[in-house]
Amino acid sequence: SSNDDANDDDDDDDDDDDDEESSLLSEIAKLSKHNDLVDNALRPTHQLDYATSGVLLVGRSRRAAGRACRAFQERTTRKAYLAAVRGTIDVGTMPRLGADALSGWTDGTEEREYR
Repeated sequence: SSNDDANDDDDDDDDDDDDEESSLLSEIAKLSKHNDLVDNALRPTHQLDYATSGVLLVGRSRRAAGRACRAFQERTTRKAYLAAVRGTIDVGTMPRLGADALSGWTDGTEEREYR
């Protein structure tokens, strides 16, 4: 029936999420081959840019992971972004927003609401 088809589509979306999660976990599991490091464990420390599924920072020792974690908690880290663009951009399609458009991000309120 058409309802069954709609439910099948929803299940497919769930499978995609599971595939993405399991592929991330399988990639992290590959790090275990480096267990000969200082305290015998790599430690996922921080997911950079949570809202965009960004880079996962991994500490090579308990001490390094702790220091990195503290730096992110205390917001003493700095990030730099590099955009790679392919093709051409029509300059007239996006308005210039100015510094005021970023104010919610600089104080952290927009980030908290996004999560």
